[in-house]
Order: sequence, then structure tokens, then C-alpha cells
Amino acid sequence: MKTVSVESILKNAASRAGLDGSSIASLSTTTQTIMVDNLGMHLRDAWEFFDWPDLVRTELRTVQTGPDDDIYLSLEQPGETAMGEVFTVYRDNVNTHAAPREIAFTLDLDKIRLPSDCPDEIYVRFRLQPTELSATLATALAQTVPSILADYCKFSLTGDLLTEDGQLDKAQVMFARAEASLIKEMDKITFQQKQPRRWTASVGPY
Repeated sequence: MKTVSVESILKNAASRAGLDGSSIASLSTTTQTIMVDNLGMHLRDAWEFFDWPDLVRTELRTVQTGPDDDIYLSLEQPGETAMGEVFTVYRDNVNTHAAPREIAFTLDLDKIRLPSDCPDEIYVRFRLQPTELSATLATALAQTVPSILADYCKFSLTGDLLTEDGQLDKAQVMFARAEASLIKEMDKITFQQKQPRRWTASVGPY
């Protein structure tokens, strides 16, 4: 997955807003901190806007049994990829079945609740948890975000800076460009790269 550094996003946004973005040192520590904080919110919005292929996984998992024989699967397990939003739980391997059967489930805080007759192993399609930017500024600047979401973050941060400066009309233009960038990337995946969402079938108790 291609990524872009947080520092480069901040410098780009600053330059678009009329600030000196030639170097991160040209921005005050306060400005940098506020931009990183806002970036975290914008990144989550973009991350959850669409089921971006780079940010979605389908993995085989072994179900867990609770003290009352309830069947579940924790969203975070040692040695496994932490799950964000869960889209689908499958009985069949999605890579070998044209129409994998879905398993009904409910979400309960940090668990996926499953039916009592669920098989021991299941396939879960889920979104990766959004990148959490560090509270330490130097560390956050060195972190990266997915390239596919970078333009949205740049335009959104520019809009934030312009809003703070009272340039509301220009800020709205930036926010509109931010949303348009996401729609453009979504359309590219859906229509040009031809990656439609998988067709599934619910069968019996599953």
C-alpha cells in the first residue's frame, strides 16, 4: 500500500492556505499540533467513507467459546489483525467459492456474537482500524497515511486553516474539493478497476 507522510500533508496544506509550508519548522508548534489533531479526525472520516480495498481484509479466524457456551469472536486477538468495522462473516472461503455463504452475526462492544451452530472456523471481512496518530508531535509527523486518502486530508486541513483565518468562502471550496477527491477515488475503484462488492448468499441458519 502506498503511503504519504503526515509531515508532507501538513506542509502541503499550509502552503495551500497561504502559509510558509516549505519546511515543517516554518510552522509554529501550536499550529502543527492543531493540524495533527484535525488530521486524525479527517483521516478517520476518509478511512470509513468507503470499503477501500487496501484497508479491508478477509481472514480465517477460529471462533471462541465463553463460560456459558456462547460463541463469539473478539475484534482484537493476540497475534491477529485488529478488526475495525465488520462487514461480513462467511462460512466458506471467499477465494474458492463464487458465492460464499454468510453467517448471521451481531456486534456486542468488542465481540462478534455468532450462532450456536457456527462452524469452528469462519472467514471475516472487516476494515482495518484507522491509524491512530501519536500524541507526540515528532512521532506523528513521521507517521504515514494511505495515499488514496492523502488528497482528502490535504484539502480538509487547508479548509481548517482558512476557516481559522476567517476565509470561509475559500474554506468551503477546499472542503468541497476534499469530498470530491474521495468520490473520484471511489469511482476509480468501482468502475475503472472493476472491483465491485462481493455477492454472497445467506443459507439456512447461517
